[in-house]
Amino acid sequence: MTPFLRVLRGLFLIAVLLFVSCKDDDGVRRRDGGFFTDEIESTDGTIIRYQGKGKGYPTLVLVHGWSCDRTIWRKQFDALAEHYTVISLDLAGHGASGKERKDYTMESFAADVRVVAHREHLNSMILVGHSMGGAVIAEAARKLEGRVIGLLGVDTYHDISQRMPEAFVDSLVGDFRKDYPKTCARFVRGMFRRGADGLVVEKVLSTMTKADPAVAISAFRNYALYEHIPVIEEVALPVYCINADLWPTYMLPLRQLSPAAAMTLMPGLGHFPMLEAPEKFQENMITAVNYILSHFHRN
Repeated sequence: MTPFLRVLRGLFLIAVLLFVSCKDDDGVRRRDGGFFTDEIESTDGTIIRYQGKGKGYPTLVLVHGWSCDRTIWRKQFDALAEHYTVISLDLAGHGASGKERKDYTMESFAADVRVVAHREHLNSMILVGHSMGGAVIAEAARKLEGRVIGLLGVDTYHDISQRMPEAFVDSLVGDFRKDYPKTCARFVRGMFRRGADGLVVEKVLSTMTKADPAVAISAFRNYALYEHIPVIEEVALPVYCINADLWPTYMLPLRQLSPAAAMTLMPGLGHFPMLEAPEKFQENMITAVNYILSHFHRN
């Protein structure tokens, strides 16, 4: 290699290192709106992987559901980042995040969201949660008091006054323990309507059936027995739901706690509207964000 090429190579490596680290003197990463990935330790030392893009207002923090990961938002992430600042993360035990935790509770998942929000100096956040993520974002809003302006639930909060009977939950947990992949596959297929896009169904099945059974079982039980009402009442934020009609949604208990609660229904879809009808779901997300912002500014 000639001296010129060696110098050129050295300058290139320096430029790459500066781009990757992109830190200010105080250790805060500068933001130009470009895509990035990073990781941080949660409060119990578990490594949490996350990604971000965009620099618009407000910030949307995307939280996946049970036995999924941040890729469920792949059809919306870039498009949303054209308008907003967007962060998505893998909760502990999911995706590329660590699995050292012993008990996967909604409170511990909320801590994962909180450490990412603090690391990225996020304010004026709308927390977006799919399925189990609805419980996680409610808990996270409690931990991020004053920094969250609304909750956006995706096929969740169907009836926050209801919980599964503990005996029924334990029966399902027993089935998961006997044969997690088989039980999970049966469970997941029930989340889609007959005639759903086979590629979408198989992608979700592949992700969820390959989840770590210990993580999945712990998270499932904790979510199934979780009480939404005290937390949503405490955070007192506007709540917007984008729900499919596979399962009925009863909004009255939610509206009794949050007079600003509203919902857009996506008929004919299953539990993953962001994957089954991505363009329409994208439109509904923007509607939901504008609704939450209008309520926030009025108050």
